[in-house]
Amino acid sequence: MQECPPFDPWLMPSKPADQPVDSYINIEGPLDLIEAAVEDKAPIAGMILSPCGTLLLTFSLLGIIKVWDIENNFRMLVALNDSADSSIADEFYTGAFPILQDFLPDSPSKSARVVERVNSKTSKKSHVPLTVAVAGKSKDRTRWCDDENDNAILPCDIKIFDLNSGHVISRLAGHQEEVLCLKAVVFKNTPYYISASEDGYIFKWEMQKDWRFAASILNATDVGLFIIIIFFYTSRREKSSTRMKDGANTCMAFSISFLPQTGNKYFVAACDARIAIFDFEAASLLQSFDTHYSCYCDFVAPIVPPAHLPPPPACWADILETATIDILADSEDCDAAEGGDAVREPMFAYVVSRGVEYMNRSDLNPVSNTVFMHRLTYPAAVGGEFRLQDVASFAHPSYQSNSWPTKVAANTRILVAPTNVGDVVIFNLASGRVAGILRDHKEVEVRDALLHPTKPLLFTCSDDGTVKVYRQCSAK
Repeated sequence: MQECPPFDPWLMPSKPADQPVDSYINIEGPLDLIEAAVEDKAPIAGMILSPCGTLLLTFSLLGIIKVWDIENNFRMLVALNDSADSSIADEFYTGAFPILQDFLPDSPSKSARVVERVNSKTSKKSHVPLTVAVAGKSKDRTRWCDDENDNAILPCDIKIFDLNSGHVISRLAGHQEEVLCLKAVVFKNTPYYISASEDGYIFKWEMQKDWRFAASILNATDVGLFIIIIFFYTSRREKSSTRMKDGANTCMAFSISFLPQTGNKYFVAACDARIAIFDFEAASLLQSFDTHYSCYCDFVAPIVPPAHLPPPPACWADILETATIDILADSEDCDAAEGGDAVREPMFAYVVSRGVEYMNRSDLNPVSNTVFMHRLTYPAAVGGEFRLQDVASFAHPSYQSNSWPTKVAANTRILVAPTNVGDVVIFNLASGRVAGILRDHKEVEVRDALLHPTKPLLFTCSDDGTVKVYRQCSAK
């Protein structure tokens, strides 16, 4: 198997002023709530950090994206929405920044500006327009749907905003229902967006180098005629997507995360009640695993290897090139095999998953909400199979999270798990015990949690329309 160069989407400042949230949260290193007015007038369904970690974007059910300056007391820089058609109502759930962009706050008259970045590998300067792709649900204000008790749903396009102008500059059409997950990825030096939706489809979208338009769409600035972009945009926009082939077995696709050490060739997805593994390049399903959840598995993602567990090998490519006999399933060390051949430890990753349960079916016993940590072992040879094994589970009477979609976050020692009653439960990964419970949201669903990669900050967003920001005090 050809190994593509891995790509790290988190491009951090070379000398961060702070350190990330410490692995231990205790009396010597508590989390303090910051007085930050990060809020909206509707439920906040999701949030993301800019690649350099200086901006926070929030997505609300009013169809508004707000950009917050982390470096300047969480000042709101701009609020974006698509006002081109007043008959359409948007709800935004998710979004993604293009990769290989740096973001800095600008003067109060502008929301953000693009800065030139020197690529350390090529020593070439690149100037990339500052954009963000967002997605969710589009509804018709003029039609009502009795079945959903809401306005009739429209095709749910992915919208690409220019953060300088505030306008939608292009759309990626294809999904017919709510888009629940959107990621940006670079594979073999080609930029893509990848999306998962309630319609059961996962699409990949090849983009132009500046991430502003799909690869199959002619950019008007290249030809100087606005009418040409309109023609190509309306007639060719759906040809830019490729659907992941899954045998038409998926009803709902919830989340997408790329597997480490695979060069973005393979990703894991939460599909219905299953954990599925896809080949991004071939756009096809490789394997799927049943889960413990009786209703849906709505989130699965790799995590940084926990400190108390053995780390994976350094490189999967080395294993595939040097292993000459079958790798033992439970091997943890390199041993000498008969004939002198080396038995290499298999490549693997730790992943966490969460889901929701049926609580009113007579044929099922009610199951308490639980987050599971798995070990996903990679194939030992080309054409081999992945293996999924449970490593640990995390449950507690205070962890009530039977609502979707919801995400969790983790570092090397803690797991941050939002609930549907306003609490955020923090588990110790090693012991499985509760390290703390945050009770600052109202008693409604908390949808997402983010641990800042370089600063001692934790973010949680909720249906109460707020983002709570916590800073860890320095340990004594």
